Amino acid sequence: MNRLNDLRKNIDKIDIKLVDLFLKRMEYVNEIIEVKKEKDLPIYDALREKEIIKKHVDKINDEYLKEITGKFFYEMMNLSKGYQYTLKNSESETIKAEAVGHLGKEGSYSYLAAKKYFENGDMISSNTFEEIFEGVSTNKLKYGVLPIENTSTGSIILVYDLLKKYNLNIVGETTIEINHNLLVKKGVKLEDIKTVYSHPQALDQSNEFLKKYNWELINSESTSESAYMVSVSERNDIAAIASMEAAKIYNLDVLKEYINHNTKNITRFIIISKEICDNTNADKITLGFSVYHKPGALYSVLGIFDKNDINMYKLESRPIIESPFEYYFYVDLEGNVEELKVKNIIEEIKKSSTSFKIYGNYLRNCGGF
Repeated sequence: MNRLNDLRKNIDKIDIKLVDLFLKRMEYVNEIIEVKKEKDLPIYDALREKEIIKKHVDKINDEYLKEITGKFFYEMMNLSKGYQYTLKNSESETIKAEAVGHLGKEGSYSYLAAKKYFENGDMISSNTFEEIFEGVSTNKLKYGVLPIENTSTGSIILVYDLLKKYNLNIVGETTIEINHNLLVKKGVKLEDIKTVYSHPQALDQSNEFLKKYNWELINSESTSESAYMVSVSERNDIAAIASMEAAKIYNLDVLKEYINHNTKNITRFIIISKEICDNTNADKITLGFSVYHKPGALYSVLGIFDKNDINMYKLESRPIIESPFEYYFYVDLEGNVEELKVKNIIEEIKKSSTSFKIYGNYLRNCGGF
């Protein structure tokens, strides 16, 4: 026990030094943002970030330590970027539109969707959906880009739950075609592979291809994270399922293309913000509501859309945790909240609901659906 206590004391001493060094690093970050403001330079420098991570990772021989050291620097740089955005925007109530949160590293499908919607935005990677919601909620991010529906695997229910939890607004949507590819290090062949890494959804969407092989399948935080892990690993028996863009970014070979079983594999992404979308051309509305726990209550609300000839794109239900066997409903429908007919419908739904919220009125993206 004495040895354990001694070891813990040594770690405590190192932690104290780490905190001091981290705070010193942030002092320099504070100075850097002032220079970037003066010269109108972007916060995110992808090339420099890659070079720094590679420089430190290349010094390590142990494969596992190499992998987690890469993650350590990647997360520290993410914290640094978030701090820079906070400093940059502290002088104004308006957050720059360049701060766009997405899931995964550069090259993830969420990253590709964010780049499609915000051509000139500065992309900020996150490890979880909730991290994006928190970033938007606390003004570290102007926007968040999140997958909400896929033609192969259906709704991403966690995003619906977080939408209600954080009470943010949907200001837009976009769709991208998802084509999964088997990525490996240079020279690795199909027969060399023992383990495949990817996000659970990518593994699920590629299961028809994967079941042909006796490979170990391991979940990762995102498809781009899996590609990054393969690129920094010294193992030559692992592969990742990710995008073509990830193959280019992490210098990997594409061993097999388009391995997803659904050839029309399309994901719809929503754009969230604290702001409310002000778009006179908006043609899609997302509503959230709950109804009285009695027979026919939901039927009565849905009947409002039918009798007013309103096209309903989607209905999703989620359990209300604090009220067993009661549900919260999301509805996507056609229309603009400024239309008189829509205003009347909204008022009618409010009267029939126990809770109600308009999550957004925005332009529908027709690409893919």
